[in-house]
Amino acid sequence: MKIGFIGLGSMGVPMAANLLKGGHELYVWARRAEAAKSLTDKGAKLCASPKEVAANADAVFLIVTAGKDVEQVVLGDNGVIHGAR
Repeated sequence: MKIGFIGLGSMGVPMAANLLKGGHELYVWARRAEAAKSLTDKGAKLCASPKEVAANADAVFLIVTAGKDVEQVVLGDNGVIHGAR
């Protein structure tokens, strides 16, 4: 399964790493690209936007804490909604 993961902080990185260990193809996005480095080093594909994550994934996990940040990631100009199938 192709999985998207957005929000690579202290909770998101270990969760996403377990998905990689489980053999899933993983597409990731973080506001700070360096937050994704440990995952891309293990084979995750870094995307340029939440829209790109959604366009490549069968399912998207979102671990973003602030309400306005969630709104931007999902509904913003390059948000998940614009790439979701």
